Amino acid sequence: MAVSLRHTVFLLAVMFVPCVAAGQSSSRNEKPAPRISEEFAAIKMAAWTKAVQTHEAASFDEPARTIASWPRPHVSAVVSRLVARRERLLKERAHPSAGELADLSKVLLRGLSLHTDIAFAERDALSQGSSTSADAAVLLIDGRETKYVDRSYHWVVARQIAAALAPDPGEGPRVLAWYRAIAAALQQLGDYDVVTVHLEAALRLFADDPVLALYQGTLHQTLGDARLQEYTRERRRPAPLVRRLDGTERPERAAPRRPDAPDQPVKRPPASDLRRVPKTSETELEAAEREFRFAVSADPTLHEARIRLAHVLSRLGDDRGAADAVRPALEVPLPPFLEFYAAMLLGRSEEHLGHYQEADDAYARAAARFPDAPSARMGRSRVALARGRAAEALASLADVTTAGAPDDGDPWLLYLRRHEPDGAAMLDAWRSTIK
Repeated sequence: MAVSLRHTVFLLAVMFVPCVAAGQSSSRNEKPAPRISEEFAAIKMAAWTKAVQTHEAASFDEPARTIASWPRPHVSAVVSRLVARRERLLKERAHPSAGELADLSKVLLRGLSLHTDIAFAERDALSQGSSTSADAAVLLIDGRETKYVDRSYHWVVARQIAAALAPDPGEGPRVLAWYRAIAAALQQLGDYDVVTVHLEAALRLFADDPVLALYQGTLHQTLGDARLQEYTRERRRPAPLVRRLDGTERPERAAPRRPDAPDQPVKRPPASDLRRVPKTSETELEAAEREFRFAVSADPTLHEARIRLAHVLSRLGDDRGAADAVRPALEVPLPPFLEFYAAMLLGRSEEHLGHYQEADDAYARAAARFPDAPSARMGRSRVALARGRAAEALASLADVTTAGAPDDGDPWLLYLRRHEPDGAAMLDAWRSTIK
C-alpha cells in the first residue's frame, strides 16, 4: 500500500466494552429508571413538542440546548409515549384521526432532526474531554490508545424515532436517507463504535439497501486494518465489534461464486508471506467483500462499492480480481476522490502483477487528479525503480519530501473514512426535506 512519508496518523474510535451499545449503559450498571407520572410526562411532552417545532436544523440553538439539558429518563418518557401513540393511531386508520397521525409523524420527524443535532453537538463537546466510563469509546492513533470519549444517548433516542417511522411508506424513504447520511458522517468522523450500532439498526430495517451494504462493507474493511487487530491482540481479548457485526439478525451475505460455475466458490490465489493478513483481518475483509459484491449486484452504478471491492481483493492477494473489479469504475465519470482512489488501486494491483507500464499510467492518472498527493508519486517512484530507472524513482521521492508538497490533503489517507457523497452533503440534503 502506498503511504505518506510524513503523515501516518490513523484515527479510530472503537468501543471495547462487550455487549454494550454506543451511548447505552450495561443493565448491570444502570439504576432503575424513576417512575414518571402521566401529568409530568404531559408537561414534558408539550415542552418537547415546542422545542422540535422551533428548532432550526443543523444548529445547537436554544430549543436543542433545552432538550439536551433534560435527564435521559425524561426524554425517553416523552419519545416512548409519542411512539406508542403513533402505533395506536396506525391501528385506527379508518378513524377520523388520520390527520393527527400525519401531524404526529411530522413532529417525530422533526424530533429526529433535533436529537441528531444534539448528538453531534454533544459528540463535539465530549471529544474535548476524556472518560473512563463504561459508555466510553477508545481513541486510537496509529494503534496506540490515547484516551476514552463518552457517547451521547441521543443517538439511541434518534434510532428509536427512526425505527418507529421506517415502516410507513410515506416516511420510510426519508428515514433510509437519514440512516445513510448518519452512517457516512460517523465513518468520516471515525466514530466506528457508534456507526456499528447504527448500521445494525439500519440493516434490520433496510436489509437490501445497497448503500447501507456499502457502508457496512467499509466498516468491515476498517476492522480488517492491521493496526486495529494489533491493538486487540495487545489487550488479549477478542474485539467485541467483530462479534457484534457477525451477530446481526439479518442473514449473512452469500459468499462469492464463480460466474462460469455458480455452485462453486471463488478460489483466490495464495498470498505471498509478505502480503498475508492475519486470520482475524482476513475474516473482516471477506465479510467486506460479501457486502461490496452485494452492493454492486444490487446497484451496478454504485461505483464506490466496486472500487472498495477491488481494494479488499488486493488486500486478500487477488490482484488480478482487483484490477478486473476496478477497471469498469474508471471507464465512467467519477468524483475526484473516487477517481483518485480507483486509479491508485488499479496502479497497485498492476504493480503487484508486474505490469509496470499499466501501473505507472494508473498512478499518473491519480497524480493528475491530486497533484500534491504524495501517495501517487510514491507509487510512480516504486514502479520506476522496478523498471531500473533509479533517477526517475529518486526524482519522484524528492518531490514527496519537499516542503511544497504537504500530505495533509492526500486522499489516500482518508479511504477508510470518506464516502462520495460525503456525510455532510447527505445530511444537508436530508435536512432540506424536513418541514
